[in-house]
Amino acid sequence: MEKETHARFRADMATVGYIVREYRGQYTGPVAVVDREELQDVLQSTAVKVRWDDFIGRTDVVVYPA
Repeated sequence: MEKETHARFRADMATVGYIVREYRGQYTGPVAVVDREELQDVLQSTAVKVRWDDFIGRTDVVVYPA
C-alpha cells in the first residue's frame, strides 16, 4: 500500500505539471526531476516535507518525499 505522503506528493506534482517517476534504490518511491531553478516552485507546491539531491555538473535536482 502506498504511503499517504507519497500519494499526496504525486497529486501535488501532477497539479502543477511536474512529471513524477518511480525510483527504486536506497529510497523507493516517487521522485520529480526538475531544473535547479524550479526547486523553489516544487517546495512551494506541496505540503509534503521533501528532500532533494543535486549532482555536481548537472542542472537537474531529484526531489522526493522525506
